[in-house]
Amino acid sequence: MENKKIIDSCQKIWAIDEIFENTINTEEPGILWASIRMKIFYYETKRKEIYSNPHPINITKRNFLRYLKKSFVNSFKFLTPQPSNLDSIIVEHYRTTTFENKMIDTTSYYFCKNLIKKNQKILIFGRHHINEKEKKDDLDRLYIDTPEILKNIFAKTISNIPLYFSPTERIVFEKLSSVLELKNAKELLEVKKIIKENHIKTKISFIIYKTILKRINPKTLYLVDAYSSKMGMIMAAKSLGINVKELQHGIISKYHVGYSYNVKNRDLKHLPDELIVWKERWINKISQYWPNRIRYYPNEYIEGNAKFEVLQKNNRITIISQGAISKLIAKKILENSKIFSNFDVIYKLHPSEYSSWKENEYILKLSKFENFNITTNCDLHHILKESIAVIGCFSTALIEADILGSRVIIINSPGDCYVQEYDFTNFDDWKKEYER
Repeated sequence: MENKKIIDSCQKIWAIDEIFENTINTEEPGILWASIRMKIFYYETKRKEIYSNPHPINITKRNFLRYLKKSFVNSFKFLTPQPSNLDSIIVEHYRTTTFENKMIDTTSYYFCKNLIKKNQKILIFGRHHINEKEKKDDLDRLYIDTPEILKNIFAKTISNIPLYFSPTERIVFEKLSSVLELKNAKELLEVKKIIKENHIKTKISFIIYKTILKRINPKTLYLVDAYSSKMGMIMAAKSLGINVKELQHGIISKYHVGYSYNVKNRDLKHLPDELIVWKERWINKISQYWPNRIRYYPNEYIEGNAKFEVLQKNNRITIISQGAISKLIAKKILENSKIFSNFDVIYKLHPSEYSSWKENEYILKLSKFENFNITTNCDLHHILKESIAVIGCFSTALIEADILGSRVIIINSPGDCYVQEYDFTNFDDWKKEYER
C-alpha cells in the first residue's frame, strides 16, 4: 500500500512534467516547475503520511552553534581572492568519512585526486553540515556556506510575507493544485510557500554563482547531488559555457524523481550535461528515465581500494537502518530474530538516530541480544566488505555493499520500489532459505 502511494506520487510528478514539457527548457514556467519537483515530491510523501520526514536530522544546540561558528569563520575566506582559469570545480557532498588519517568525501575524493594526476587545476566547493565533521584532506577548498545561508534566509523570509504572486507562479500553482488535488486552505498555503521560496532561491543562486563562476572561470563543474538545490548554480554555469557533470552519490532509480523525468526532450538545461554512474551495467536502465548523457566511472574509494581488497567475508550480517522508516525495519528484524541467532549482527544506525535510538522500542529490544551490536560511527565500508549479507530498504549503503561483493537483502517497506531494478534478494525469500 505504501509503495503504491510512492508510485502514485511519482506519477503525479510525471503528469506535471508533461504539462510543462514545452517550457521546461525555457525561462518560465517550466523552469520554475523544475526547481520545485523534488520539494513537491517530498511534500506529497509527507502529506500522504508515507514518511514523516524524508531526511530526518537531530540538531543539538551545541552542534548548531559550532556550525554557525565555522560558517562565520569561513565567510572571510570566501571574500578573499580565488584562483582563476581552473580546469574543474567540484561541489562535494557534506558526508565525511575517516580514511588514512584524513576526513574525506568518499564520492569525490579519489575522483579529484585523479584530476590532479592529469595536471588539472581544481578547486573544491564545500559546505559544513550540522551533524558532520569538517573535511581534513589535501585538497584546496572554498566553503560556500555564506551565500547559501544568506540565500536561504532571504527566500524563507520573503515566502512568509503575503507579497505579489507573479503570473508565472500563479500558473504553476494552479496546475499543481489540480494534479495534487489540493483542497483545504492549509495545503494551498503550504504549496504557495514552496513555489515562492524556491523561485526566489533559484534566482538568487543563479546571480550569486554566475558572479563567482565568471570570476573563477572553470572549464567543468562537477556536482555530487545535483538535484536537491543546485539548479541555480547549474543554470549559471551553463549560461557561461561551462560543462556540468554529476557524480553518482546514491541510489538512482525510476522512482527517484530527482533523476526520473517524463519528457521527450533529451537535453534539459537545468540538469547536468552528463551523469557519471558507478556501474556500466546500470546505464541502459537509467537512460530510460534520465534525459541527458550518461557514462561510467567507478567509485574508486570502494572499487580497487587495497584497504578493502584484503578483507575476507565472515559470519556477519549488517542491517542498515533508515531514519524515515526506522521503526518498521527494527520491528521486522525483531519479529524474525531467530534466523539471526547464528550470525554476528551489526545494526548500523542512521545518523539521525545516533542520539535518539533508545526511544525506538524495537531497536532497544534488539540491543539486549548478545549477538547484536547497535552501531553509530564506524568504518561502514569495512563492515560491508566483511559481511556475507547486508539488509535494508533503500539506503545508498546497499548498492555500495553490492559493489563490495555482499549479498543485498531488501525488506518490504515504503521505498523498496527505489531499488527494484537492482535485482536484490527479497527478505521473505531469503528467510525461506534459512527455514528449509
